Amino acid sequence: AVLSEWLHNFSDPSNPHVNDPSLSSRFMPYFMVLTFAGSLLGLDAVQLMSVSTLINFVLIAVGLYFFSRAYFRNHWAPLVAFLVIFTFWGVGWNWSNLYQLRSFFYVSAYPSTFVFGLSLVSFWVTMRLLRGQGQAPWLAGVLMLLAILMFLCHPLTGVFGIVGCAVLALTEPT
Repeated sequence: AVLSEWLHNFSDPSNPHVNDPSLSSRFMPYFMVLTFAGSLLGLDAVQLMSVSTLINFVLIAVGLYFFSRAYFRNHWAPLVAFLVIFTFWGVGWNWSNLYQLRSFFYVSAYPSTFVFGLSLVSFWVTMRLLRGQGQAPWLAGVLMLLAILMFLCHPLTGVFGIVGCAVLALTEPT
């Protein structure tokens, strides 16, 4: 609904969920960038959801790869982590924030899925900071931007990402 509303009127969207002038919580940076790209490319809201699905899946795969490789320090870790994340949930609900293969493509375009991918990238950046693998001020700035973006796009999953980074910092032996 937000993508449709922004595609219809990018400069002055109304709340697509209720008939009042207040803004929807879904008017966020991620959907704003998607809508802007969609309007340039002539895409409709359904096509933008497909683009969002691809972006979110790639973001999760890349974040999972870099984080699991850095955390476990094993070249097999990304493959094992991918299998565990997508297949070891058993038979669960079809709802957002559940990333099993059975329901992933129903929720893959959601903001929570985007923020889950950002969380994995944040975990990787946190590991680099904790282990001194990079310039700390630059990485700290990237981590701060990721935290802000996570919280703006989906606060609940953003809390997962931010608390996860804190737990990594508290439990890292070095």
